[in-house]
Amino acid sequence: MAAYMPSYPLYKQAEEKFLSRGYTREEARGSYYLWHLSPTFPFYAKGNTSVYIDAIYADLAKLLARIEGIEPSKKGARPNDRFEAFKFKSVQQKTGRVVYESWKFDFSSEQGCNAFMDICEAYDKGGVEYASVALAAVVAKADPKTQRTQVTKARVGQLDFRKNLVQLWKTCAVTGCAVQKMLKASHMKPWADSNPVEKLDPFNGLLLTPNLDALFDAGLISFDEDGRIIFSSKLSAADFLSLGVMPDMKLRKMNAAHTPYLDIIARMYSIHD
Repeated sequence: MAAYMPSYPLYKQAEEKFLSRGYTREEARGSYYLWHLSPTFPFYAKGNTSVYIDAIYADLAKLLARIEGIEPSKKGARPNDRFEAFKFKSVQQKTGRVVYESWKFDFSSEQGCNAFMDICEAYDKGGVEYASVALAAVVAKADPKTQRTQVTKARVGQLDFRKNLVQLWKTCAVTGCAVQKMLKASHMKPWADSNPVEKLDPFNGLLLTPNLDALFDAGLISFDEDGRIIFSSKLSAADFLSLGVMPDMKLRKMNAAHTPYLDIIARMYSIHD
């Protein structure tokens, strides 16, 4: 796995926490150093700004995003050609340049930094199952005030879900329709099945025209890892054409943060290309 250093106000405290977990002082202070807790778990550090983990660890990133004091990026997975140790990579179509993608995290509290390390190290030892146990322990320690804050944030966030989708897409994710009053904010993973973070995650949603939204919500269309539309076998090609849905349609942009949610849609409705 891979990561990069926190930005909560007291950098010295962050450094000491890394040192207490087995890092050398040079590594804890380093700019663009790569070091390892184990062969499968490298941290990537750049001064005192942020922490990045390999985008291949989407399940871990979702757990981390649920912790008070850990601030995930609202832009989804971030590309960077410096992260050569990361497994998740893509080739830019225009330039042919290989970029490695990562999840970016900042910290708003010392507790958030501690929780980040606890959960990452648990993941390294036993995968998402161990990390989930560590997450439960962190949540159990949260004081009532912190828990109330999380609930309040969730309620406010529900009101912001559509706004975040509009900010991310600006127009229909497929057609480019800019009539925002007509566009629907559609969840990929159903609201009822989503945890609090997933419910508010703009990458767990698409901004769609009404016909595409209805088809997507019913599990009659989905999109593959390249954003290309996938048709359910429950409707004929003629049915889709009559609804104005063409086989060459695709999402106007894709981010690695969309992929886990699209995989859920494919499994739920058995939609495959």
